[in-house]
Formats: sequence, C-alpha cells, structure tokens
Amino acid sequence: PTGGRCRFYSCAAFDGLFSCLILVELMRIIEADRICLLPPEAEQDCNCVVLDDSGRVVDIGRRLPLQEQYAGAAYERHSGAILPGLVNAHCHLELSAYGSGARPQTGTPFTVWVEQLMAERARCEFSEEHLLAAATEMARRQYDDGIVLIGDIANALPPSHWLEEESAVPEVVSMLEIIAPVEAAVEAAGKRIAALPKTCHVTAHAPYSVTPELLVALKKRCRRNGQLFSIHTSETKDELEFLSRHSGIFRDFLEKRNAWDGSFTRRGEFPSAVQYFAALDLLDDQTLLVHCTNLVEEDFSILERSGAHVCLCPLSNTWLGVGQADAARLAGHIGNRLCLGTDSITSNPGIDIWQEMCWLSDQGIAPSHILSMATEGGAGILGKLDEYGRIRPGYRGHLILVKSLEITACRSRKELERVLVSMGRPETIIHL
Repeated sequence: PTGGRCRFYSCAAFDGLFSCLILVELMRIIEADRICLLPPEAEQDCNCVVLDDSGRVVDIGRRLPLQEQYAGAAYERHSGAILPGLVNAHCHLELSAYGSGARPQTGTPFTVWVEQLMAERARCEFSEEHLLAAATEMARRQYDDGIVLIGDIANALPPSHWLEEESAVPEVVSMLEIIAPVEAAVEAAGKRIAALPKTCHVTAHAPYSVTPELLVALKKRCRRNGQLFSIHTSETKDELEFLSRHSGIFRDFLEKRNAWDGSFTRRGEFPSAVQYFAALDLLDDQTLLVHCTNLVEEDFSILERSGAHVCLCPLSNTWLGVGQADAARLAGHIGNRLCLGTDSITSNPGIDIWQEMCWLSDQGIAPSHILSMATEGGAGILGKLDEYGRIRPGYRGHLILVKSLEITACRSRKELERVLVSMGRPETIIHL
C-alpha cells in the first residue's frame, strides 16, 4: 500500500530473471476462450494474460487467481483466442508499388519473370516518395492481418527503419540487398557498403547474382556486426545447373546483360546452393536461407548440422511455378529453425501469412509447429525474440486476439491450433 488507491507489486517471471514494480491500476487482465503457444511450464488450460501499460506480459493464468493477485487491474473478457502477433520473415516492401502482373505460364523460365519485373521497374521510374507510400500502405495492410514484425529486403529504398514515425504498422527489420555478379559491380558495391554505418544490415541476393568473394565478405561483415545474413536459396532448379556446370538460364541471363566475367567459376562446381554456401563458410545460426524449393539429398543433413534457418514462401513458389520445399522433411531435420515469409506482391498477390499457413496445413506438419513458424520462428531469426513471437512474462509478444465462429466453436487446444492454420484469415483481428 502506498497510502492512495494505487498498489505496487513485485512480480517474477518463470525463469526468475524478470522483476519490476508494476502500477496495477495501469494493468489489464484480458480473458479469452483460449491462449495459443503457451510456455511449457504454464497450465495449458489458462486463458488470461496480464499486460502492463506498455503491452508487456506480466503474468498468465486463470481469471480468479489473477484478479486476486492484481486487484485493481482492469478486466476484459473476449470471445476468441489470444496468440503472439505473426511474423513475416521475408518480404520486399519496396516492390509494393508494382503489383503482380500476369502469372507466368507453366514452363516459363524464371528469368523471363525477372526480366519482366526489371522492365516494369525501369518503365515506371517511381520516385522514392511513391515507393515509400506504397510500401507503407502494404505494411499497414499486413498489420491489419495480424503481422507485427517484417523482415524486409530492399535494394532501392534507404536501408533504415523508415516506418518509425508511422502508427499501426509492424516493426520492420530492413536489410539492404546487394547484387554484384561481376568485378566492376563488386567494386561499386564495396564503396557503397563502406559508406554505410555498421548498424545497417547488408546481405546478398542469390548465389547466381553475387560473386563468391563478395558473398564471403558480406557474411563476414554480418558476423562482425552480429547481423542476419539472408539470401535467396535454391528457389529454382536452374540454380543447380548454374552452380554445377556454370550454364543454363542464369548464365544466359548474365551474359545478355554483359554481367558475366567468369567470377563464378573460380570456386569450382557444386551440386547445390547449400553445398556451395557450406564451402564458402556462409552457414551458421545467423543465416536465413529463403525458399529452399530445390534441395538435393545431401542438403538436409548439412542444414541440420549447420544451424542455418530456412524461410518458406509456398504461395510465391506456387505463383512462379518453381516447385515447393519439402516442408515436412525440413521440419524433421531443422525443427524450430523454420519460419514463414510472403515474398513480394510481384510474386504473391495475396501477401497473407494466414494463407501461407493454410498451404502448409496438409503437408504433414503439426499445427503447433506451423503456428510457431509464423511467430517464434520468424522473431528468433530476426533477432527480436525478446519482443515478439512468445507469450511469456517479461516479454511483450505484441499479442493479437482473433475471432471467428470456427475459433469460438473449438473445444480443445489442438482443435484450435488446427483451425488457426487451416481456415485462413480470421474474421476479426485485434491488436492487444
């Protein structure tokens, strides 16, 4: 007691590391039908979270004990389910201004789509202001869908948190993507990178668009600065031909643009992108391989040993017709190092993590694992697990409440998890 109406309590998290004085009258006890992705040590039938005035989780449990412990806290009762806000671990917000165009016909080479996108960008000549406005609108759209964190890849927009002044948008982890297939481009990229602050995340586009020496240099920079190294990997089977024989559509694509000088031949031939990256020492627990739709047998064990993470973008892969990752096998080999992304609107008109989960729901992966991919998996590799992806005392989580008739009808945690990953976007999504 402090002599007035307000009381302060000392609260400790389950791990004993989080303690603080909390103004109870600024807290909220929020009750829902169920809570998803609870920590293992929590009672699995608890259905209340206690949040402080910043949205940080103070406690979880059942209503009556919590109301007794946190007397004076506001109480809310909602139908539906509470879960961590979703994470889109791979997106290209800067492409939001261009739309999707026509879907490639079956059998159309991947590089034809790339050429069409390049031509569209050159034709439009959008200003930076226009690109930022479209990107901001796309970020808001994702926030409305329950996305609270985005891993964004950009090569035209400034590599900074340009959404900081906006409200009702996800947090964005921005990464500047480098494309440099020849020595002249490598030199220019080096000058550009040297002028950037160490806090700027810089990463590489793909194994066919960045020379091996620059790949190594970029990964070393990421290691020095404690930053994520994200790269498109095995998105098409044509990468295999390029890396194993230095031929095929990617070689033709580079030569057509006077962007072939033999740099890719200096490290020899490799049967896959994963084995190429392993030989270059690019794989560790701060590497994110995006797509992985065309892995070969040896790749799975390499990924398991390396600690690398994989981001799946199944709807983009479907739209482009490049194949699909063996999601169930990847889940068996690398477990919680899987996350989900949408890619850009130019290859995925929907931009909907709920639909990405739907696609995975019949691939032999447990619904709880799919939900973890869309929350904790993305937050972890983006270096934001203390703020996103979990419901734990001491963590913010950026929680969302989801409602629909299907969700309300669920009678068990497992039934709820199945519904969440298979029904698509819930009717109502509220940020708590």
